[in-house]
Amino acid sequence: MKHKKSMSIQIFNKTNYICTCHQFLKRDLVFDKDNELLSNGKLTVGCEIFYYYGTINTVSLSKNNNINKSLGESLNDIAIMLESRMFTDCVLKVGYSKINVHKNILASRSKVFNSMLAGKHYKYNPYIIKINGFRPKVVKEMVIFMYTGKSPNIKMLAREMLEIGEKYKLQRLKVMAEESLLHNLSIENACEYLILSELHSAEILKEWCLQFICLNAEKVFNTEKWKVVLNDHPLLVAKLFNIAVNID
Repeated sequence: MKHKKSMSIQIFNKTNYICTCHQFLKRDLVFDKDNELLSNGKLTVGCEIFYYYGTINTVSLSKNNNINKSLGESLNDIAIMLESRMFTDCVLKVGYSKINVHKNILASRSKVFNSMLAGKHYKYNPYIIKINGFRPKVVKEMVIFMYTGKSPNIKMLAREMLEIGEKYKLQRLKVMAEESLLHNLSIENACEYLILSELHSAEILKEWCLQFICLNAEKVFNTEKWKVVLNDHPLLVAKLFNIAVNID
């Protein structure tokens, strides 16, 4: 008897407890005798489940509405400081673009920025920090995260947010980027994401990619990106084979 595979990635939260597969088998495919999916008129369905359970928020917020309201107002006030440039004392220079920021915010949120600022004693203010290798919109998104704890454009900038989060040691931003990427995991991008996870020590994303590739090996091995993994990343190939034979 032949078999067909379909896959779905589901996000569970306090309001969503049901798992559905939106791209299940089509009726015509099931009843086509050439496919041999029915045995004595019966369809056998099996499933494999790989799950990740983790928390992005490391601080448990109180259910007290007054506390949450106060916290929200504080975050809004900090965001206004960024937009208004009020009392800014530092500039992030990205190519020809400049972002006015506050040193204390940068230093308190990132050990990398803390180290950079603590070792500099300029005669002129504001301090100027040059950032290379990232687009202005990516740096701006990182700054928004450092001020508010949010990344409103994470879905569109997930790969670059993973990279910049790794460079400036913003662990929570990295996790947010990893989770955004894994929800878009597919046959076409699995190898690309696996390589990305290896380059930027994204362990959550890497684990998902490894498991995903093992579950969809036949299709993934036919992609061009798999050749890159095979030729340039032997350690990742070894990890895949270890998973395939249930060796930790």
